Amino acid sequence: MRFFKFAALAFVCGLCAVSFGQTPPHSARQMLFIKNLERRAKAAAAKDGLQIWFCIASADGSSSADVFGGDAKALLPLGQSSAPLTSLLACALEKEGLLKLSKPAAETASVYRRTADAKTQPRPAVELEKKRGATLENLLAMRAGLPPSLDAMAPEDSSAEDLFEFAAQTRLSAPEGDMYEYSLTSVSLGGYVCASAFDRKSKDLLKTYKLCLENALYKKLGIAGYGFEDKKIKTAFTPACGLLLDIKSVKIWIAAEVAGAPDVLKYDDVKMRRTSLGKDQKDRYGLGWTDARFGATPCQITSADAFKVSHIIAVFPYEGFAFAVFAKGKDEAAQKFCKDALEDAVQMAQSISQFEKKAP
Repeated sequence: MRFFKFAALAFVCGLCAVSFGQTPPHSARQMLFIKNLERRAKAAAAKDGLQIWFCIASADGSSSADVFGGDAKALLPLGQSSAPLTSLLACALEKEGLLKLSKPAAETASVYRRTADAKTQPRPAVELEKKRGATLENLLAMRAGLPPSLDAMAPEDSSAEDLFEFAAQTRLSAPEGDMYEYSLTSVSLGGYVCASAFDRKSKDLLKTYKLCLENALYKKLGIAGYGFEDKKIKTAFTPACGLLLDIKSVKIWIAAEVAGAPDVLKYDDVKMRRTSLGKDQKDRYGLGWTDARFGATPCQITSADAFKVSHIIAVFPYEGFAFAVFAKGKDEAAQKFCKDALEDAVQMAQSISQFEKKAP
């Protein structure tokens, strides 16, 4: 599994299309976008034997999903795009008053204060104190100072509790909050802080995380087609890269991203987390989202290439729509399809900006 930037993405498709869940009708521009994608999908299916899962949602409540050559009920791996869902969970728990993103994680999760035997695992006390003081927001935004090397060093059979201990024994690579560094460990710890807030007496944080996600987010959004990847990743990294959704559930998720969800968060709060940037805005990485701009058109993107399935999810906040496309097949063909789909979405957004709204 590898993470790659949105500009290099593409997706796969199949020979036949299955459409479902369109309510109410899309705008003329969105219908043109969908028709173009369908045409590309059919051509790619015939030429490269690809499969495509696609969905679009708008701020006006319209949404639809299509499947080309794949199973409509297939659980699609989110890979590193699991991080945005975990961050949305954290925001939902904050709305319930169970935690605060801006507070040190140790105030929510006592396990975050665990330390190894100082005699056998010596380390500078100041380094440990800094990690203990990391906020949940910085953990989820990969700004907690945890180095990328932790991901590779964590044993395959690490538990959620082991991750806290392992992180506490590692020197910070930068002052907490100052710099973005890609870290599955950081996001995973953030997910387990959420689990601890959900059940402060939890004896199994991974199990509690799953229950928390199901009850505090999925049920409230109406997401029913979901699962967890337990074999192809280090299971302790589930909150960061181990979530699975079917395409109907992805559609529900992106609808919340573009319009909010009454039982979870207002739209302004959902949008704010996507653009929650660090002091150094060069990375432009929010809580699981990359903040991008195509000319004068801004959007937020998350993408991954996980277990032979590529995907991209993009939200265009000012134009009021979001789309997601998942592809399975030959890597190069999938990536080209994705790039073309994103370019079409950007063109539609720019058309909306020019004739209907003015993006900043």
